[in-house]
Amino acid sequence: MITFPTGYNGLVIARYSNFYAVEDSDGKITQCVSRKKISPLCGDFVTWEVSGDGGVITTLMPRRGMLTRPDRRGQPKETAANIDQLIIVNAIPDVGDEQAHYAFNTALTDRYIVATELLGATPLVLLNKCDLASPETIERMEKALSIYQNIGYTTLLTSTKAAIGIEALNARLCNKTSIFVGESGAGKSSLINAIMPQLAIRTNEVSAHSGLGKHTTTTTVLYHLPLGGHLIDSPGVREFGLWKVNAEQLAQGFKEFKPYLGRCKFRNCSHRRNAGCAIEAAAGAGKISSVRMASYHKLYDELQ
Repeated sequence: MITFPTGYNGLVIARYSNFYAVEDSDGKITQCVSRKKISPLCGDFVTWEVSGDGGVITTLMPRRGMLTRPDRRGQPKETAANIDQLIIVNAIPDVGDEQAHYAFNTALTDRYIVATELLGATPLVLLNKCDLASPETIERMEKALSIYQNIGYTTLLTSTKAAIGIEALNARLCNKTSIFVGESGAGKSSLINAIMPQLAIRTNEVSAHSGLGKHTTTTTVLYHLPLGGHLIDSPGVREFGLWKVNAEQLAQGFKEFKPYLGRCKFRNCSHRRNAGCAIEAAAGAGKISSVRMASYHKLYDELQ
């Protein structure tokens, strides 16, 4: 059941080209177009009215945030709106030798966390396929994840095969609008199927009632979770990277930096071997993880 904000009668659950699948309070899905100068996204609450066999979107509710990713040309592309949570998925390798030398992908995880912080959403750091790992590997991974726990982020160890962490994941998804991101082969599709086994049925339902047909398999679609909340599934978003941000925005994306921002000696401090840098001083005093500090430096150099 969707709870609609006062004054709005539709939720955009899919978009393809210039057509939108809009769900009403009765669960009915209608294929709509939008008025000029209105560009709805999956996850938008809207007002719409019947027009012929379909409908017309007339207004959008102001958004809490908007997920943007680079398109094929590297230009920002708006993908989904009003996302509360990004599930950042890493995974233990399938091969034994790789497991022994596996290092948690801090660089990629921190890239997603920065994007999540700038979006105004909450990250959930997840390590999947933990049933494959030896006790020694799990111990190393728990140590890597503790860096994020110390900052205040939630972390989870999961396995769809062994049903580890799925109940905890469901609890974290409840009453939120979430999207899965992470490295290819990390098992995102398996996790989605584990928490929503009726996904194929719902996909066919959206296809049949919205008029979007086969395009529901290649576009962003919002699904309702059994325990409450929504899941936005978008194949193109799963590998999105950081869009262009400036140095100030990058620093804002590191949550543990915030108590020290504005306290550096120079206003334009890059926190990169600058005299009088409050953030580097905090790192030197052990108040900021050296791993996260190195990750910030790496991202800063990439953006330059």
